[in-house]
Amino acid sequence: MEDPASFRDVDYAFTCSQYLTDVYREKIGLFSTPLEPPIDWSTVVAPEDSRAFVTFVNPSRHKGLMLFARLADMLGSRRPDIPVLVVQSGQSGGALNAIPGIDFSKFPQIMAAPPVPTPADYFALTRVLLVPSVWPEPFGRVAAEAMINGIPALVSNRGALPHVVGGDFTDDGGGRVLPIPEWMTYQSTELPTEREVDPWYQAVCALWDDGALYASMAARAREIAHTRYSEQVSRRLHLEYFASLTERGHPIDPA
Repeated sequence: MEDPASFRDVDYAFTCSQYLTDVYREKIGLFSTPLEPPIDWSTVVAPEDSRAFVTFVNPSRHKGLMLFARLADMLGSRRPDIPVLVVQSGQSGGALNAIPGIDFSKFPQIMAAPPVPTPADYFALTRVLLVPSVWPEPFGRVAAEAMINGIPALVSNRGALPHVVGGDFTDDGGGRVLPIPEWMTYQSTELPTEREVDPWYQAVCALWDDGALYASMAARAREIAHTRYSEQVSRRLHLEYFASLTERGHPIDPA
């Protein structure tokens, strides 16, 4: 919806992130309010005693399948002590086996899981979450859900993901923001090089090997989650927004 005419009869608009608010403001002059989506914590919070995997959810190209494939191959050959879990959500894990040049069958520590009823089911197994999306995520719910569980999320620098985890390249929030090669899009069918994926490999190994770093990032993740994604905070922000609306607004800049 990048046509101003779509909002001709709209008095007010809100989006799911500051990123999306900024995009619409820049592209079509739409004034909107960012309101991050409510999250049902009862479907997200998971026990901590079985968290043993680096997890990637939804192995599709727009979610970073090709970058993940290279990273998983690097981890599989260099760090067999780090188990990797691929959660089939919206896309079959068979997509990995269809990538030419990589044979995941030789790595028994890389496993696939079927779709599950709630996010809590895979977060119960997750120690580190990978979110290498190559398209501009409007929000990035899975990263926020990981933080609710105190699970550090390694996210790409695309879309709203950096804001969701509250970090950047120099300052870790509840996760770490990592680069995606500029040439990579959801249409890319080429694998990135090991050099291009090395920041992701180093970040995974650092969190796996450094207990103090992991504990610090996990604590920060929980702090951000309670501050921004708790039911109490979400309810207050939504009520304040709707209570503030007057009878008529003007979301499109007349200039």
